Amino acid sequence: MEQKNVRECMEVLTHHMRVLAGGDIDEIMSDYDENMIGISYEDDGVQLVKGSEDLRKQIEMVCGQAGGPPDVENSPLKITYLEGHGDYAVIALSAEPFLSFGAHTYISKNGKAIYTTGYHHQPRPFTEGQMPVRVGELSESGRHTRGIVEQYLKALQAGAMETAATMRSKDTLLMADYEKQHYAGQDAVRAFWEKEGNRLRTGEPVYIVDEAEGPLAFLVYKNEQGMTAETYLIENDRIIFESIVHKDGKF
Repeated sequence: MEQKNVRECMEVLTHHMRVLAGGDIDEIMSDYDENMIGISYEDDGVQLVKGSEDLRKQIEMVCGQAGGPPDVENSPLKITYLEGHGDYAVIALSAEPFLSFGAHTYISKNGKAIYTTGYHHQPRPFTEGQMPVRVGELSESGRHTRGIVEQYLKALQAGAMETAATMRSKDTLLMADYEKQHYAGQDAVRAFWEKEGNRLRTGEPVYIVDEAEGPLAFLVYKNEQGMTAETYLIENDRIIFESIVHKDGKF
């Protein structure tokens, strides 16, 4: 039997950006797994989408807005980083002066996006406590995932690289926009963090997004280093993927 070619995540992401401007809801939905989970931050705060029914409602709302859906390919958006690796893709973008920081991570399964995170920062001061950092109380799966991520971050902050290494899967993958590359495997990811240290978390971070659902966690925070968006995917209580999108500056 001939094996059907399965799209890599980068193909899913680029197709999504192309068809979004056309407003064909069925075509847009074709890029997503029916059990998808999406975490994003919009003007009215953190959004959590679970399943294709939730997603369709959100897409219908976006397509129904004045001006229609965004035309990413023909807009003033500047893509500062775009990389795909197998089932993972990360994009960083900006559109000064309207959008000072944007970060999206797509994770696919069998050629369809199953986990997505996204954040767009508008050019206005963000005040701690201004908006909730999550939709509501974390679900049981969300608490479990967030707990693993918290222990991982504590290990990194303490410089306990051996402990952090035990929390990653054998085939772990890290993608960082400011390094313009990915790191595949335990040795490569450990080498990244040994070089990086705790640079991005110097000082107390102010969280804008702190949400987790199922195996997915999404954190967005600002501090004296700038603004950072981090996505984590957990499998069998190990980190199999992490992405970091960062921009220096005052937010």
